[in-house]
Amino acid sequence: MSGSPQDPRDGPLLAVENLRTHFHTERGVVRAIDGVSFTLDRGRTLGVVGESGSGKTVLVRTLLGLLPSTAHVGEDARVMFDGRALDIRSEKALRRVRGRHIAMVFQDPMTSLNPVMTVGAQIMESLRYHLGMGRGAARERAVALIESVGIPMPARRVDQYPHQLSGGLRQRIAIAIALACEPKLLIADEPTTALDVTIQAEILDLLARQQAERHMAMILITHDLGVVAGRTDDIAVMYAGKIVERAPTARLFTAMRMPYTRALMDSIPRLEAPPNTPLKTIGGRPPDLIDPPAGCRFAPRCARADDKCHRAEPPLAGAEAGHQFACWRPLDTAEATP
Repeated sequence: MSGSPQDPRDGPLLAVENLRTHFHTERGVVRAIDGVSFTLDRGRTLGVVGESGSGKTVLVRTLLGLLPSTAHVGEDARVMFDGRALDIRSEKALRRVRGRHIAMVFQDPMTSLNPVMTVGAQIMESLRYHLGMGRGAARERAVALIESVGIPMPARRVDQYPHQLSGGLRQRIAIAIALACEPKLLIADEPTTALDVTIQAEILDLLARQQAERHMAMILITHDLGVVAGRTDDIAVMYAGKIVERAPTARLFTAMRMPYTRALMDSIPRLEAPPNTPLKTIGGRPPDLIDPPAGCRFAPRCARADDKCHRAEPPLAGAEAGHQFACWRPLDTAEATP
C-alpha cells in the first residue's frame, strides 16, 4: 500500500538552481551571478556574505525581478518558492509574490521610501494592493505595524513624511512596509549600511525578533561576517558571482575551509587589539567579471594557490554536517579555527 503523496510545501521554502545573471555593457558581458544554487528552509535565516561586487545584491534583485534592462537571466535557471515553480523572468509572476510573499528591506531608507508620500500612506499602499483592505482598516493596520517595529507615538508618525524622521526611524518604517502583508520570506540587503553605528544593532535585533515571532525565512546580506555571527542559521560566502562556501553558522566560524572566508574573518576589526593596530586587508583586487581568470577566481589573491588552482575551477563540493566549499587546497583544522 503506497503512502499519501508528499506535499511539495514540505520541502524548502526557496530552492534556487543554476542561477545566472549577466549584464550587457559596451566592454562586454558582465557575469554578475554565474551558476548559483542554494536552498532555504522555512523559518531559517541565511546570511549571504562577501566583498562589494561579489554578487550579493544582484542575487536577490534577480529573484525579485528588480534589475535594469541591460540584465539577462539565464534560461536554465530554476527557482521553486513555497512548493511552486517561480518564473523569475516573468514580471506578471513576480508581481504576485513581490511584497506579498517575498518582501525586501533595502540599504538606504531615504532612497527606498517615497519622499512625497506619508509613511502611513506607503504602508497602506501595500495593504490595499495585495490584501484589498479598505482605507480605514489599512490605516489602523499601518499604525499597529509602526508600533510593532518600535516607533513611539505611532498614531502621529503615520502622517509624517520620511524627511521628518531620523535614519533609524526611516529604516524601521521600511521594515514595517516589508512586514505589512506577512511575507514568508524577508530579504534584508545591507539594512544597516546607511545608519549610525549605535543604531545598527537595534535594527538587526528588530529584524531577528520579527523573523522569530512571524516564523519567516530571512536572507540577510552583508559584507561583514561579524553581523551574521549570532543572527543566522546558515552562511553562504560569495566571491565573483559564485558561492564559494556554505555551512551552518556555528560550523563556518569553527571550521571554515575556504581561504577567502578566512581572509574575510581576518579583516574584521578586533575590540581587544591595541590602539593604532593596522587593519588587515585582502591583497589584490577582485577579478574582472567580463573576463574572469581561469581556474579558481580567488587564486590570483590566494597565498595557498598552486598550478591546479590557476588551471581548473573547483566545484562547490559537500563535506560533513552540510558544509560545502569550492577549493582545491582548503584550510586544515588548525588554520580554520579563528
